[in-house]
Amino acid sequence: MRTNRLESGLVLFVLSVVGTAILVSALAGARLVGALTRPIHDLIAATRAIGDGDLGHRIGNDHPKEFAGLARQFNRTASQLEAQRLEVQERQAGLEDTISRRTAELEEANERLQRLDRMRVLFLADISHELRTPLTVLRGEAEVALRGVRSSEEHRETLVRVVQLAQQMGRLVEDLLFLGRAEVGAVRFEMQPLELEDVVEIALADAEILADERELVIDAHLPDGPVRVEGDAGRLSQALVTILDNAVKYSSPGGRIAVELSRTEIEACLRVVNGGPGIPKADLPFVFNRFYRGRAERGSTDGSGLGLPIAKWIVDAHGGRVDLASEEGRTVVTLQLPLRG
Repeated sequence: MRTNRLESGLVLFVLSVVGTAILVSALAGARLVGALTRPIHDLIAATRAIGDGDLGHRIGNDHPKEFAGLARQFNRTASQLEAQRLEVQERQAGLEDTISRRTAELEEANERLQRLDRMRVLFLADISHELRTPLTVLRGEAEVALRGVRSSEEHRETLVRVVQLAQQMGRLVEDLLFLGRAEVGAVRFEMQPLELEDVVEIALADAEILADERELVIDAHLPDGPVRVEGDAGRLSQALVTILDNAVKYSSPGGRIAVELSRTEIEACLRVVNGGPGIPKADLPFVFNRFYRGRAERGSTDGSGLGLPIAKWIVDAHGGRVDLASEEGRTVVTLQLPLRG
């Protein structure tokens, strides 16, 4: 009996130990599962967030140390991915900006080329028109001279007219060559210090010859002191003669032309004022355009219409500017050049 009781006690003890072990194992397993479930759940959630594009998602630091290293590595990887994405976005934005800017430049260049092409067509048409008229007259004069017998005086008159037309065509060709060279930068300037009043006096000497033919008087007022500028005396004289020639051409016979040279602290100023018919307001924006010669009511329309554009180009190349204002009975051309520093 005693053996049976001992055996029964032993069985109960073993069973209690086994039960306790099972209970402890179950509790430990439950605790372990709980400890593993939340980090794994957070890791899965973070992975999904990254996969959905949320590169700013991070895993918290309140995990067991077994997962702390994995969480830190995951967060570092996410940070690197986020930095790379920001860099790619910045580069993409810069590339888009560059493409947009280049596209705008190409569109502008294309518009400029189209505009230049239209100008070229118009330019060639204007050249053809300007050359056709003197050529037609020249051929007509020659044909008339060949018809029948003419006196020596008549032949002389024809030859004089032929020479005048040849000179007119020669000036037109020279002007066209000048403008063509100017556009490609082939016109060279001999820039040097000079006194502008000396250049003005040379231009006035030429202009007075033209003025005498139309019984015009030129009143010139030059400053007592020197007006020093940096420039090409020959080119500046060419521009001034052109301006004075226009003043003579469009002045009423017997009138006066006022020429005044002055200076400020920073620039020299030359004003040329002439009477006669003014320039219509509708034409003022085009006075420096090639082949512009004004309305017929202004009087003379001789010339190629290239003088003022050339004069303006010369002055612009010297860092100056030319302005023209006109009203009935009065036209003022103002030329300004920077003083020599």
